[in-house]
Amino acid sequence: MTRYTVTWLEEAQDELAKIWTTAKERRQVTEAANAIDLELLYDAETKGQPLSEGLRSLSIPPLHVLFSVKVSDRLVEVSLVRIDPGLPQIWKVTDSNRSPRHDLPRQRRHQFPEA
Repeated sequence: MTRYTVTWLEEAQDELAKIWTTAKERRQVTEAANAIDLELLYDAETKGQPLSEGLRSLSIPPLHVLFSVKVSDRLVEVSLVRIDPGLPQIWKVTDSNRSPRHDLPRQRRHQFPEA
């Protein structure tokens, strides 16, 4: 079992913040982001579905991420996050005009302020 460090690129962090701020079910978004981190912590090169050389896809509802694994560095980089397109309408945003928070903590566990 190989342990990895899971990082999110800034663009992915910003998109996660936007998803969280506009979600009806913020708690589920937070739980999914944390579950993604935990899922990719061990043996990340075997998780999700391969898309192209070095790029993999993983869905933990309501989130879907694209990530790359650097085996020699034991590093996972999440490069894209979005709402899983196969989810029902409950995941529509509450207010698409709200701007994302860019000052959310950049720690391994995704923690968001209470609404």
